[in-house]
Amino acid sequence: HPSLPILTIGDGNGFVTMVDLIEGDVIHEFSIEGRVNSLSYSPCGSFLLTANDKCRCIMYETSTFKVVQEMITNGIASDVKFSSKTGQYFAIDAENDDAMIVCLGPFLGKKLFPLSSGSNLEEIPKWVLDEVVYRSGQGPSLIQRCVLDGSKESLILAALILKKYPDAIYTFDRETGEDCFDTALLRKKTNVLKLVTTPVVDGTLENIKHGKGTIFITAIPEKCLATLHEMILNHSPENVVETLRKIHFVKVPFAEPRIFTSSSPSECGSYSFTDPWGSPSLPSRKLERTLEKIDLVGDGHKGEIYRTPAVLPIPGLGSLEFLSALTTATPPSSFDNEAMGLVLRVMWKDYIRRYFIVDFASYIIFFVIWISFADMTSSTTSSRSENWVFIFLIFWLFVFNTIYGLKEVVQSDYGKRKGHFRSWWNIVDFISIFLVYIYTFSTLVRGVGSGSVPLAVATTLCLTLKLLAYLRGFDSTGWLISVLTQNVLDVGGFVLIITVVLIGFMLCFRLLFGNVEGTCQLILDNGDSIIQECGKKPYGTLHDSLFSTFELAILASYDQGHFDESDYTTLAVLIFVLAVTIVLVIALNALIAVLGDSYSRVQEHAIANRRKERAELIVEYLSIIPSNKSREIEANTKYFHALLEADADGDLLIVKDDWEGGLNALKKDLSEQNATSYEMTRDAIEQLRCHLDDDMEQLKNDITSLIQELSHEIKEIKRLQNDGGVTFNNKNVRNAVKVVKGVGKHLDMRHHLEMGLRPFRQNSQPSTDSNDQRPFWQGFPKIPKGDQDDT
Repeated sequence: HPSLPILTIGDGNGFVTMVDLIEGDVIHEFSIEGRVNSLSYSPCGSFLLTANDKCRCIMYETSTFKVVQEMITNGIASDVKFSSKTGQYFAIDAENDDAMIVCLGPFLGKKLFPLSSGSNLEEIPKWVLDEVVYRSGQGPSLIQRCVLDGSKESLILAALILKKYPDAIYTFDRETGEDCFDTALLRKKTNVLKLVTTPVVDGTLENIKHGKGTIFITAIPEKCLATLHEMILNHSPENVVETLRKIHFVKVPFAEPRIFTSSSPSECGSYSFTDPWGSPSLPSRKLERTLEKIDLVGDGHKGEIYRTPAVLPIPGLGSLEFLSALTTATPPSSFDNEAMGLVLRVMWKDYIRRYFIVDFASYIIFFVIWISFADMTSSTTSSRSENWVFIFLIFWLFVFNTIYGLKEVVQSDYGKRKGHFRSWWNIVDFISIFLVYIYTFSTLVRGVGSGSVPLAVATTLCLTLKLLAYLRGFDSTGWLISVLTQNVLDVGGFVLIITVVLIGFMLCFRLLFGNVEGTCQLILDNGDSIIQECGKKPYGTLHDSLFSTFELAILASYDQGHFDESDYTTLAVLIFVLAVTIVLVIALNALIAVLGDSYSRVQEHAIANRRKERAELIVEYLSIIPSNKSREIEANTKYFHALLEADADGDLLIVKDDWEGGLNALKKDLSEQNATSYEMTRDAIEQLRCHLDDDMEQLKNDITSLIQELSHEIKEIKRLQNDGGVTFNNKNVRNAVKVVKGVGKHLDMRHHLEMGLRPFRQNSQPSTDSNDQRPFWQGFPKIPKGDQDDT
């Protein structure tokens, strides 16, 4: 038996005997037709397969010993054997060299094991779970049935199964060949996709192998990547972010921890999941185990570290297709995990940075050529120069601009790549290329000195923005570009509000200062006569009034004479004070607050923002380099490796905070502390509520019991009265009745109830309070002194 101390013996007389190896007793015995040639238990131990010399293979259920399946062979069956893991197959070897492998029918099919049966896994026998979870039968597996059902209860069942049996993800539909990932992609539900990817990305599926196998030789990692890609393109970005944060390194299969020098590269990409560092870099040295770390013993070990090769469980994270989808369809927080950080560092440092440096240097040359060309050809700054200089500049300007134009076309995959123009950096690139062509051709047609100044200004601004885009590739300037970009996006609403305010004050100042002349000065004319010449009215037109209002309200630049010349001096002063207060004091201070908040948010996600900028550059260069070179880079970075700390057994030692940004780790810790405090407070309130409920219930019971006893006493008195045992003709009797009616009226009942006491108990002595030593009867009405004896 695979799990119990039971030995099953078959003999030549056709008897099958089951023996308890501990007690030595026969548990069960039955007979079959013919000689028993072979016996085999199913992996769960619930089925026993027999082979006899009557050309028959018979399967029994070991709890009832009923025949489950019977099969006729083409010769004497000499040996039978179940498959080792699932028991879905068994092999038969016949004496006439006729061997076969049999696929079993559904022992526990859909009808025998409905999904509702798995609501409580703890109540299901283990052999049933082993058979149902791993054996697919002639249709979808249990996991696939849960996914296809799609109900909340079914998905909870699937999650519980995968948590307890992660390798159940290997099961598939034996009729169609469809595996669990195919089924999830067919359903296209976010929670289903997360369900099947989680055991792979968090390393659970690889870690349960314990070095005896690996998922990397299966199609599971590739299927998981396809599922992630589906989530990125068609599902909520929050779910993608959550899934990517679960990616953990796993130990490289069959690799052992060893000593490396501190100068050894700790990160790299590889075409294979195997150890890219090859054989040990240093000879073995004695290791001394401590509680948390490994110490190297011996001389000369300075600069040496003890590390285990690790690998990300998902291949292709650095491919153009995956990174392009990730940068266009998800927020920067999708890069706020160490897995994507490693991918981007390796891709940039080992492959992409060299292309960026060449491109940046060429653009600097192009920008210098543009400055010289615009300064030479503009109608306001043109200077006489040699004709060959003009031809030289316009030639190289045309060549560089054409190269950048082709670069944009290739990056967008000839307009087929979705989301290419979602990045406004790409829009700026396209506009700048278009404007350079227009200015160049217009100057070539009109000649030197006839260049359009507005067109040259617009082109220069676009080219300057494009130069800023290149600065994203440097660590010292990339984060500043992220801050400035976020600031521009955040002040959009403020710009709209301040524009509306300025337009309103523009009209007010035009009405108040419309008759005010410009600055006047005395000059001599040709006849040496002194004349007064005044400038343009500052509020003469709406256009002039808008500019003057901007100077007055934003820059606080004004002329006192304008107020003296106005016909409404007092009103003008009031409107001026109001404009300066609203715009210069309130609005601009609000702008400072908005920009400060924007900076804080950028810094909060600084790592994620920088990584996304870096990812966009990687996608940009992967799309423009030759396709054969791009495929070579993707092949060499199919898997990403790192050297991580390990204990003496080779298990990875990973500190959680190393996987997250500092601020995010702090926020997470605070959130966990708040959650813990909330749980403790809620438990304390719940306990207090339970205690109060118990006290109120006890109080209620005491009051009810007291009322019942008083009612009983009153009924007893009435009964005696009705029986004639008590009459009211005697004065003493009337006094006694009066005393009885007054019983309890002056007692502090709350005091006695809090102590859990009753004022009177039938056939019992009265109790006293420990704090109040007075007997309980001191509160009774006093009987008239003259009637005490009679009473």
